[in-house]
Amino acid sequence: MSVLVRFLAFYAAVFAAFGVASPFLPGLLQEHGLDASRLGVTLASGPLYRHLGAPAFWAMAALCVAAVPVALGVRAAEVRTAGMEAGSISAT
Repeated sequence: MSVLVRFLAFYAAVFAAFGVASPFLPGLLQEHGLDASRLGVTLASGPLYRHLGAPAFWAMAALCVAAVPVALGVRAAEVRTAGMEAGSISAT
C-alpha cells in the first residue's frame, strides 16, 4: 500500500472518529461537571492555544536558527571522523 493511500486512510479514520464522538462530547463533559460556559471555554481553548502558540514557536525557532549550522557542522565532523576511523573515508 502506498504512503498516500495509508495517509488518506488515517486522515479519514481521524475525521470519522471525531464525527462519531462529537455529538456525545458535550454530554460527556457536562456529566463530568462542566456547565455550558465552561464547556465553551474548554472547547475554544485548543484553537486559542494553537493561534497563540505558533508565533511563540517561531520566535523561539528564530532565536535558535544561529545554532543550526553549528549543530550540523558538528554532526558532519562526527560522521567524517567516524568514517575515517572505519577506513571508508580518506583523510584528504
